[in-house]
Amino acid sequence: MNKINEIKTLISGTDKVVVIEDENTTYINCEDLIKENKIVLDNLDLKVFYILSKDFKLDYELKNTSTLTEVFYEVKNNSSITQNYDIDPMSNCNIIEVLKNSFDRKTLTNVGSGAYLKVDNLYINDDSANVDVFIDIKEENANVEVNNVIISLSGKTSNYNLNTKHNTPQSTSQMITYAVSKNSSVLNVNTNGIIVKGASKTNLNQKTKGIILDSTSQISANPILEIDEYDVIASHGASIGAIDDEELYYLMSRGLKKEVSEKLIIGGLIYPFLNAISSQNIKEYVSSVIAQTL
Repeated sequence: MNKINEIKTLISGTDKVVVIEDENTTYINCEDLIKENKIVLDNLDLKVFYILSKDFKLDYELKNTSTLTEVFYEVKNNSSITQNYDIDPMSNCNIIEVLKNSFDRKTLTNVGSGAYLKVDNLYINDDSANVDVFIDIKEENANVEVNNVIISLSGKTSNYNLNTKHNTPQSTSQMITYAVSKNSSVLNVNTNGIIVKGASKTNLNQKTKGIILDSTSQISANPILEIDEYDVIASHGASIGAIDDEELYYLMSRGLKKEVSEKLIIGGLIYPFLNAISSQNIKEYVSSVIAQTL
C-alpha cells in the first residue's frame, strides 16, 4: 500500500485533507488551498499530512474558528522544516501537531488582538532533533495555551527551545510541557517566557515535568523568565525524576506488570493531547504510535 492510500485509511469520508509529498500535493474533499506557499483557513477544519524527504517551508493563516491538524507522517534525510502561523484578531483556533520523526524544525506563530489559540504538540524522536518554537503575542487581549508532549527514545541528544513573548498589555499565555526520555537519550528542554516593557497586566505561566524511564537517559529542563515590566504575573517551574514509586506500586499491587504500569502512567500524561484530536481514526493512529514507542 502506498503512503497516500495508507493516509486515506486514517480519515473519514468528510474530512478535508491535504497530503504534501515534496513537490506533489493531493487534495481530498477540498480544493487547491496552497496559494504562494501559504494555506488560509477561514472557519475550516483541515488535516494536513506530510511525506517529506527534503527541506520544506509552508505558512498558514487561521481565521475565525479554525482547526489545523498536522501529521508529519514520514520525514526523511534530516530534512529542515520551517513554518509560520498567523492567527487573525478575534479568532478562536486550535493547532494540533503530531511529529513522529526527528528533524530540525523552526516555527513562528503570530497571535492577533483578542485571539484565542490552543496548541497541542506531540514530538516523538527516533533520532536527534533540534526544535525552535517562537510564539509572538503581538496585540492586547490575546490568550494562548500550549501543551507539549516530548518522547525521546533515539539514544541521541535532542534540543527544544520553546519561547513565548508578550509584546503588549493584557495578554495571557500558559505552556505545559511533559518530557519523557528513554534508551539512553539526552533531552534538553529550554522554556523562555518574555514580557517586554509596556506589556503590563500580562499573565505568563510555564511548567515542565521530565520523566526518565531508565538509568542511562537524561533530561535537562531550563526555565527562563525575561521580565521588563512590573505590573505582571509570571511564573515557571520544572521537575525531573523517575515515575512516582507510589503510583507504580499502586498499579502493580493490582496485578499489573511494571512495564504495563509505566505505560499507563505515561499514557495519563499524554491523554489530554489525544483528547484534543477530533478524528477518531487519527486518534487511534496516534495511540498506536505511542504504544509502539513506549
